[in-house]
Amino acid sequence: MKNIKLQQTISIQYLCLLTLVLVMQACSKNDDTVPTIEPSILPVSLSGDLALVRNEKSLLIDLNNGNLVEETATSTTEKHIHFNENYYIFQSNKIQKTNALGGAPIWEKEYINDPDSSYKIESAKTAFFETTLFVSYRKQHNSTYRSTYYFEALDITNGNSLWKHEVSSELTPYVYKNRLITTTKPNGNASMIFQYRNKQLGHLEVERTLTERIGGLLFNGDFIYATSWQKRVFALDRELNTVWSFETEEANPRQPIILGNQFIFYSRDKHVYSLNKDTGNLNWKTVMPNGFTLEISAFNDKVYIGKQSGDYKLTVYTLNIENGAIEKTHNTAMSESYYSTKLQFYKDYLILITSPTSNESDSQIQVEL
Repeated sequence: MKNIKLQQTISIQYLCLLTLVLVMQACSKNDDTVPTIEPSILPVSLSGDLALVRNEKSLLIDLNNGNLVEETATSTTEKHIHFNENYYIFQSNKIQKTNALGGAPIWEKEYINDPDSSYKIESAKTAFFETTLFVSYRKQHNSTYRSTYYFEALDITNGNSLWKHEVSSELTPYVYKNRLITTTKPNGNASMIFQYRNKQLGHLEVERTLTERIGGLLFNGDFIYATSWQKRVFALDRELNTVWSFETEEANPRQPIILGNQFIFYSRDKHVYSLNKDTGNLNWKTVMPNGFTLEISAFNDKVYIGKQSGDYKLTVYTLNIENGAIEKTHNTAMSESYYSTKLQFYKDYLILITSPTSNESDSQIQVEL
């Protein structure tokens, strides 16, 4: 185990194991915030590097011995995404493409602020597809604090705009199976609008509004799968019709997973459920011991549940994929501020990233394998 001290509170943004980069989001104590990106379950080797980025530092740690390989100063005003061997730097009103962090821009797209308004761009509101970057952003009017929202497609070879639309609210774009999907929450978390859009022109093809709070989203096959706080989980087809819906006893705020033909999720009714992902029929359900659920994952025909099971204790449960039976448990120490603990499962390895102290002036990261 290796501790790396930082001067500011750490919030993990991504992991890099070998050439694999996963976007990460911090868990909150009441689990109101859940990731909306389909988790990647890919085989990786124990050898490799772990990249931690936050605020003014980027750390590269050797997973073999925990030693700090490289420390780089970063800007607090910009975020970057690595795509097809290039870096895309996002600032509040500017996008740059470079071939290396800190390198000269290959191109730059700037949205000009004026005395009455300013642009706000978020790297999380973007999606790449082949040679196109889809970006959602807003123009905030300084006098009224109202915003005008835009959705635009940029040619990543030169930064030129392919099309731009004014939209009613900020969008989150996804590209799956050559289809451009956008979601938006016009009334906070009270509802979500799903949209299929034409990639070439950006106009709407299909739209559906769900008047319920969505916990997690993932895409698989021809379906969009979602967990809901309204005590159900469901699947939508390419026309955004409901294919199946399954009721639970409590809310379902966590991110689901798919392994083979099984749709697996954890509900606040303290059960782990496995459904047939095509029909929604119940395969099995398993009641779990008390404790705050941090993460659910699956690999190699096993389901893993990470739970905060006591003061400063993390328990990882291994479930049989065929019947949901709990086969083994593993206990390990965890942070006092358990909401900052993030779990990632790879093959036989659990990577635990946690802030072991609530003292913001002396925060740390621990990586346990």
